[in-house]
Amino acid sequence: RTLMPGMTHLQRGQPIWLGHHLLAHAWPLARDRERVAGARARVGGAHLMSRLRHKREAVLLDTLRDVLEGDETVVDLGAGSGFLSLEAAGLVPRGRVIAVDASDDMLEQLRERADGLGLASRIETRVADAAETGLEEGSADLVMSSYVLHEVPEPQAMLREAARLLSPGGRLVFADASAGGVTGFMVRLMHRFQTEAWSADAVAQALARVGLTEVSVRSLRGRWLATAVRSDSM
Repeated sequence: RTLMPGMTHLQRGQPIWLGHHLLAHAWPLARDRERVAGARARVGGAHLMSRLRHKREAVLLDTLRDVLEGDETVVDLGAGSGFLSLEAAGLVPRGRVIAVDASDDMLEQLRERADGLGLASRIETRVADAAETGLEEGSADLVMSSYVLHEVPEPQAMLREAARLLSPGGRLVFADASAGGVTGFMVRLMHRFQTEAWSADAVAQALARVGLTEVSVRSLRGRWLATAVRSDSM
């Protein structure tokens, strides 16, 4: 190509070289900005989800604070990635939490989070079904579960297992979505109408059928919180 008047060969190539040089540096920077933005979005999203979870579980967490004294053995059925297990572990400095879940991948996330929070020594994990944990009968002072009962194929079997695990005087604390209304419909929709949430009355009756006493089921907005006690005579 013909050079512009007064432009040397070096001058002609310099803009091209500078363009490649800037592109070579700008592209990684742009990707870094994307990665940082993505990381911030993930952290922000995780923080938001944690805040929402704390809000949703506020009554359940208050119940745990009220009943735990610090040296109990707590079993978390359907622990998932450990939101509830980690909260409970912080309340039992002289006790332990046994987190039960059917997914080892979820429990691995729990273990990593526990390690990061300095709670690993208080938490054990166990890959098992919530309705058949394999844990020793009467080995738990408290059995808890949150938003799991409607997920299992046999909810009554899960309640029987929870009652079996409790020591005499031990306490059950469960929470889940309520039947009816928007929440109940969303549960059915997410499970392709193959399952549904339980009403507070249904939960109370089911807990009584497995032999628990002092049954109390509080109806909250779109959910319920149930507590019960294993009597000495079970």
